Amino acid sequence: MALLRNIASGLRSLFRKEQVDRELDQELRAYQEMAADEKMKDGTSRTEALRAIRFERGSLEASKEIVRSGGWESFVETCWQDLRYAVRTLRKSPGFTVLAALCLALGTGVNTSVFALLDFTMLRPLPVPEPNRMTLVSRASDARFSYPDYLAYRDRGQTFVALAASFPTESSLDANEQSHLISAEAVSANYFETMGIAPFIGRWFTDESEPVAVLSYSAWRNFFNGDPSILGKSVRSETRWYTVIGVASPAFTGINAPIQTAI
Repeated sequence: MALLRNIASGLRSLFRKEQVDRELDQELRAYQEMAADEKMKDGTSRTEALRAIRFERGSLEASKEIVRSGGWESFVETCWQDLRYAVRTLRKSPGFTVLAALCLALGTGVNTSVFALLDFTMLRPLPVPEPNRMTLVSRASDARFSYPDYLAYRDRGQTFVALAASFPTESSLDANEQSHLISAEAVSANYFETMGIAPFIGRWFTDESEPVAVLSYSAWRNFFNGDPSILGKSVRSETRWYTVIGVASPAFTGINAPIQTAI
């Protein structure tokens, strides 16, 4: 109820300002009169009593401003006045207005893009069941490992429960008599098993020597129209043919965000 009364009082101050000002003026004058009467009990004249009240509590207008500033409607009114002033200023200088609008739009776009990139690369966890247990391993000067290095770390290392390899690259994917430029990952056979995720349809890799491929959900929908019989069909990437054995879940788009892996 107190909140509703506060809102109602603020709206009344905004839309019936003159009436509210008159009522506030009457209340403050009545308060000054009461305070002056108290001082006059000590033998002080009325003029001296009123002068002492104004000296102690400020002028009537100053008191009114203090009371007005205590409500939320004062902030709204100040913003409205600032907005009107800004509009008047901009109308006088149309060239500056256009320049300011362009700078504001450019700044907003850049900030949005930067935040989206940070969200994808640093803030958003990996799309796996336990992202806090996942670690991307790379070298300080060169993120790449040779395949023999990977095998040595996988077989001899004791730091990680499992270690998988991924090599992101650009490639092509032929579908519906068209070749599409895509992002791809060449991965070790235990790649999906290490991350603990299940396929949307089909299965994951079992042997790194198999000429097989797993499509992302978006690639399956966009390039093959969500064909439910895609499993077992052959697709070409670059100059090689691969048999489709699975489709990843919609949530998994690879580990190299914001780049979305297609195959």
